[in-house]
Amino acid sequence: MKNVFILSALGLSLLASANVMAANNFPRDSRFSSTTGGEKILLEGDDGYRTSTYTQRDLDELINQQKNHGRELQQLRDGNRDKEREINELKRSLQEENRNKDRQIDELKRSLQELSNKVKG
Repeated sequence: MKNVFILSALGLSLLASANVMAANNFPRDSRFSSTTGGEKILLEGDDGYRTSTYTQRDLDELINQQKNHGRELQQLRDGNRDKEREINELKRSLQEENRNKDRQIDELKRSLQELSNKVKG
């Protein structure tokens, strides 16, 4: 589920950044700022200019969302690194415990063998 979220967020971020970079190259028509509350983006096409349905505010919000998604992704990566470190520490700890238990078992076997030899002898 996390992988799907990460991939979705990454895809949305890439799409948003491509749209924002493309929109930065288009001229803006400030005639719309008083009626719509934000500048409309003009798109240049084969038949002249067209008004986009996106405002500058929309693009700014997309940029902010992209930054937020980037921060969230970095936090997830950091969390994954921390979990990986914890897992490796647990593995080392368990391996050390296993070695200690193997040594204890070997010592008990030797002691048992010595007792067995004393009883027989």
